[in-house]
Amino acid sequence: MSFKLDLGEWSSVFAVPTPVVDYYIKLAHGNAIKVLLYFLRYGGEELSATEVAEKTGIAESDVSDALVFWVQAGLLTEDNGRLAPAKENIEKMRDPMMFKSVKKIPDISRDPLFMPKDIAIAVKGSEEISFLFKECERLYGRPLKPAEQQMLMIISEENGLRPECALMLIEYCFSIDKATPGYIKKVAKGWVEKEIDSIAKAEEEIRQMRAYGSVESEMKRLFDRNSAFSEEQKAFISKWTSVYNMTVEMIDAAYQKTLNSINKMDFKYMDKILSSWWNKGYRLSKEIDQDKKSEKMQSSSFDIEEIQKAQLQKHWKE
Repeated sequence: MSFKLDLGEWSSVFAVPTPVVDYYIKLAHGNAIKVLLYFLRYGGEELSATEVAEKTGIAESDVSDALVFWVQAGLLTEDNGRLAPAKENIEKMRDPMMFKSVKKIPDISRDPLFMPKDIAIAVKGSEEISFLFKECERLYGRPLKPAEQQMLMIISEENGLRPECALMLIEYCFSIDKATPGYIKKVAKGWVEKEIDSIAKAEEEIRQMRAYGSVESEMKRLFDRNSAFSEEQKAFISKWTSVYNMTVEMIDAAYQKTLNSINKMDFKYMDKILSSWWNKGYRLSKEIDQDKKSEKMQSSSFDIEEIQKAQLQKHWKE
């Protein structure tokens, strides 16, 4: 497919629209900048995606993606391969206050999609959002990728997590090597549901998350497991350790009893054992040993009664 840019108001040789630098120099990917510069240089000429790809050293498919970026950003319009400056949107970009809120494309099946211009306006119009983006670039050690930009907008603008709390969350995710957009969005959603809206609350939540992370690692070692726990299994572990305050030795005892009873690992079965011990007031391993002795005595008593009953029946028959 071929494209042609009619420079129109950009009639100066190789002119670059100021919004490209003012709003997108950090947000736009290198490919998008390369493609735009090439079209500006050869404005008025019909260029094929293949030619642009060869001259800029990028994939042919990335040429179309780059042009879509600038159309979504509101700098260009496109009609059957004919590109032109979007004058109205450029005028608006000079006054970000004309946009009263960040516009999103709603889609109940997935996260909202923030257009490049929406991100640029948010970063330009908010010192907090700008600081969040800059700090995340420092953490990643490079310009943010589109997925990372989307993640920051979703957790701060869509979910409403305060930027300072969002930054603390992201720093925590980096500390445990889980700084992927998907994981950060998942945890951020949980924070919003828990109303983590201050630095103090964020610090306490991180403390608890670190404590649970240590417990989870210990449980993986105990159960000789490498895979992640399911949400239901995590809930059981949290219940045993945070609500019941069971020691690793107690959980291990329940684990061994489960294996001996049903010959496999079963969280629900273990939960019944640990809940029973909790209800009986057992908090130490030695109390479990006493429970085992009690069960053994009850079993023995039952056996003696059966023997006596059998002997009595035999006596009357004689």
